[in-house]
Amino acid sequence: MTGGTRERSLRPTPIALRPAARPPQAVILAGGQGTRLRLVVSDRPKVLAPVHDRPFVTYLLDQLVESSIRDVVLCTGFRGDLVQETLGTRYGPLGLSYSHELEPLGTGARCVTPKELLK
Repeated sequence: MTGGTRERSLRPTPIALRPAARPPQAVILAGGQGTRLRLVVSDRPKVLAPVHDRPFVTYLLDQLVESSIRDVVLCTGFRGDLVQETLGTRYGPLGLSYSHELEPLGTGARCVTPKELLK
């Protein structure tokens, strides 16, 4: 002790004592109606728009798989039931969960709503 205060150790905390790292997660805003794409996707949300015979959102999910993400929350709105029906609860190694917006609240609300689904 120097001058009545304790000196702190600058040694790193041993790995065994560190809190476990939380697995990385991702949130995808998937609630848009696709009004500018209506000529192409009038019957489905824009994340399900076909791109080379696959829903657009699957390209995003593939990138998340490559990034070692393991859990994804999809924030849905317009036709969220169709998004969930199409993708289910798993996409390869990804666990998928859904936060469905019953009435349009705007982009900011979609970001806050899934908080309870994030670990």
